[in-house]
Amino acid sequence: MNQRSAAYFLAAVVLSFVVGLPCAHTHALFVYHHFTLAQPGLQPALVDGYIKTALELWLILSFALTALVWGQLWALSPHGHAAIRTVTIGAVLGIVAGQVLYSNLNPSFQRIAATNLDEVAFVYGGVWAGILTGELCRRSMLSSSEPHRRLELDFILAAITTWAVLLKLGACAYESTLQPGQPTLLFHLLPFLSILLWTPRVCAYLWRHRPRHLVHSIVRSCAMGILLPPFVSLILFPLVGLLLMVKVNLYPILWGDMVFFAFLRMPQAKYYLLTLLPGFTWGVVVGILRWRYLSKEQAIGSRKAVPG
Repeated sequence: MNQRSAAYFLAAVVLSFVVGLPCAHTHALFVYHHFTLAQPGLQPALVDGYIKTALELWLILSFALTALVWGQLWALSPHGHAAIRTVTIGAVLGIVAGQVLYSNLNPSFQRIAATNLDEVAFVYGGVWAGILTGELCRRSMLSSSEPHRRLELDFILAAITTWAVLLKLGACAYESTLQPGQPTLLFHLLPFLSILLWTPRVCAYLWRHRPRHLVHSIVRSCAMGILLPPFVSLILFPLVGLLLMVKVNLYPILWGDMVFFAFLRMPQAKYYLLTLLPGFTWGVVVGILRWRYLSKEQAIGSRKAVPG
């Protein structure tokens, strides 16, 4: 494994650990059992052991998942439908990892909270950990002479992957305010489906319009990342009202709806931050990526221009 592959491997382990672990409930558990006074049934020692086991076990599983995905994809040809293959292999192995984590943690959680963990959330987190691991593995196999059409596809996939990670972090921040054991799948899934409505088209626009310099690329991407989620949320607001009629929590429906919460019901600074920071961060990452891909485009064009 060369230095480039090792860097991708390490990044895959870190991302799979961050994205795959349903960690938000551990914060609520810790706060309740350590800072609540004069309540029966508090188990701070059990909670500490549970959190330690959860982190250590998922770290081991993240490393094992990354190693298995890497081994499977290196054993197969990296050519052809590599993107489909990486998604499939990563998702399947991620399901297994999520199920293993749930099976080991649920008995301990029952002794603390007298309820079951949300199994679907663990499996869903494992699926995303596997998908991101497979995508990073695929990128580590790409050569520096990829055709122009592949560069555009890779740029779009990178932008979508960035949203997946950022929305997972945002969902964890929101879930940490909830009681442990509540279903949390929709807190990431529905916002992610929302951004899929516009991210590929925006990336195609960014690809067609070449930035003049790096700052121009970042500013343009940040503007789209901040403004488009609430705009799409406003367009789909009737759907939000319909789902509210069946008592579905407003936050997981469309991530941009936090704008309406911030202005109408929750004026605290943290909700402004939760609303604007993901779009700003996405814009910075995508702006830098677009500038880097522009350099690759120019390098490919220069090689083609050299008579051979």
